[in-house]
Amino acid sequence: MIGYCNIKKGISYNNPGLILNALLRNFSSKPDFIEELIPNFPRKVPLITDRKITTRELIYQNINRRIFQEFGFDHENDTPNYSRNMMILTDKICNLSFILKEIEQLSTKTGYKLFFGSDFAENKKQTRIIRNLQSIEDSIRNGEIVILFKNEQLYEPLYDLLNQNYSKKDDNIFAKISFGNIVSKIKIDPKFRLIVISDKSRAYNIESPAILNRFEKYLLTSEEFITRNEFIRFYQKQKEIIQNICKFADITEEKLLVSYHPDLLPSLVTKLQQILSEKEQQEKEDYLRVEGVNMWMRICNYESILSIYLKTIKKIQTKIPKEISYLRYIWQRYLSLYHDSLNDLIQTTLIPKQIQCSVVLTSSSISQTIKSEQIQNFKFKEMKLSEIENDTQFEKEVKKNLGIEPIMKTNPYKDENFVLIIRFTPTSISPETIFHQSKYMIENLIKKGKEQKKDKKEKKNEEIKCKIIFVVHLPSIQQSKTQFHFAFEKNWEYFYIDDILPSEIKFPIISESKDSDLNFLENILDQRMGKII
Repeated sequence: MIGYCNIKKGISYNNPGLILNALLRNFSSKPDFIEELIPNFPRKVPLITDRKITTRELIYQNINRRIFQEFGFDHENDTPNYSRNMMILTDKICNLSFILKEIEQLSTKTGYKLFFGSDFAENKKQTRIIRNLQSIEDSIRNGEIVILFKNEQLYEPLYDLLNQNYSKKDDNIFAKISFGNIVSKIKIDPKFRLIVISDKSRAYNIESPAILNRFEKYLLTSEEFITRNEFIRFYQKQKEIIQNICKFADITEEKLLVSYHPDLLPSLVTKLQQILSEKEQQEKEDYLRVEGVNMWMRICNYESILSIYLKTIKKIQTKIPKEISYLRYIWQRYLSLYHDSLNDLIQTTLIPKQIQCSVVLTSSSISQTIKSEQIQNFKFKEMKLSEIENDTQFEKEVKKNLGIEPIMKTNPYKDENFVLIIRFTPTSISPETIFHQSKYMIENLIKKGKEQKKDKKEKKNEEIKCKIIFVVHLPSIQQSKTQFHFAFEKNWEYFYIDDILPSEIKFPIISESKDSDLNFLENILDQRMGKII
């Protein structure tokens, strides 16, 4: 109805741009439809401007109540005291962190609170729903952005809020929140917004039209998060590199990169975009050239890498000398990123490079990833995610293992050489949602540790310095036939561990060589392997 009113307003003001804006707000979740509609629209109705309106711009206008400002209207007087609720659709759950970052950047006046509808066994009980509703009431009063993610059980209690069935009294707007026989009437702060994040396939195939029609709907694909030219070029180059490698080795991207999916590389570039936003241009180029490539190389399937190396040697027609620095460098670069155990990763990479949060993907048995006889210079504790019944228990277990609650004299979370290992294997519930929710909760825990309490009389929160590692057993996920996607995130590093390469593997020396042509070899590798160096 709000969309219809906007179209009527555009007609009455003879403003076709306003009509187009309203159409985009209703149908942006169907890009194929929009692509077919928009080219024909100016032929029927001449537009004031042919400037393309981006999805990010539409979301910004909604959050900050500037929907009509572009068309010359005073948005404070011409719009109602609320914007229409939004539904943001995404291809992959793993893009959640980027969507939240986008909302945070686009929101100029308020913060957000995420309500995670998790698949922990006990999280769908009534007590959990009641706690969420109470917290949502506080957010409404405080003018925060409420974000519902996989929280369908809250749709019924929030029926009036989702449908924006508001009542008005003395220039104040109120909404009802009901649960059973309990009904609360809440005053709505003008800055309050409600956003639902949903998986695209669910919205297209499962959700009813009655639910979908409540929202402005926007499809945010992973590539839309890449907004700066240098990162667009880097993305295109890395995509070409991976395609060249796969073509050369006659393998697929799924075979080359562990848990590959089409959004994986865009998520890497988006992460780099966030990290390098404040760096100088030369620093950006150096970081992209070295660390940007290392990030995706760390999750390469090393069986494929070994195959690529052997095929490279076989394809070289000219005999070459025993010492080939260029090829040696490439091989050593792969080996420098290779780890055959968690101990090796912790001691050689995580502690020296001060990497706090990491996810370790492994094809080896989880019991073999930690070899007690190799442990040096660090202490660790373990917890199993499959044994956790709800998110409250998860948070308590993490705090207990870190020595935060109850507070101990020697707190592990202060120790840079202490490691909390969280083992993750699939259960009958959705592993993907629990995985991302758990990481989100840990990020919040670390963030709180870095913030100072407002009351100066109270002590400052202690910063968490220990290492936190999720160990994900990939074969278990594959055997259970459950979905598991991850995305590169600003606060997390990803590694792949496999003991497929014996420790005695060295750079092979090719004997019986005569005339060399190092330039020829370099040209072959540059061409076939996409100029990795």
